[in-house]
Amino acid sequence: MNSELAKDFAQGSIYFVDPLTPLVTCPNCKHAFVAHYSAKIEKFTCEKCGNECDPDFVQRGKRPVLIIQNPAFEFFNTISIIPITSQEKAKEKIGAVHIAKGGPSGLTKDSWALVWQIRTINKNLFFKEDYLGKVSAKKLKEIRKTLKLHLLL
Repeated sequence: MNSELAKDFAQGSIYFVDPLTPLVTCPNCKHAFVAHYSAKIEKFTCEKCGNECDPDFVQRGKRPVLIIQNPAFEFFNTISIIPITSQEKAKEKIGAVHIAKGGPSGLTKDSWALVWQIRTINKNLFFKEDYLGKVSAKKLKEIRKTLKLHLLL
């Protein structure tokens, strides 16, 4: 399936989007195609040349996430989060904020909050036994600053 990239990304634009069907560009032949996710798929095969492609930083699967929602909105059944990755290549991306392993974060590897990938997910995905820790007030301030920059606030 060939898809054309949107061109109008002006603030206030509205798109009907499934966040789990990203456009992937094959590094081999540069063919762009829509990748459809399933729980078992780790990579996608290019329809044109058969090359296996990995979508660039579309976070999926169980992973650490940082809660960023204002507590005043706790009555919602959803919560806004930022996914966290331990992939070293994330540190080269604008909007990736480093979170050190250990300490109050509870992370076992140096990681990066992917601020440009904020999401709102259902609260029923969170379980007490999955609590890892928290970031320091200083780190949260850095993440908020990056989020403001990303959202032009």
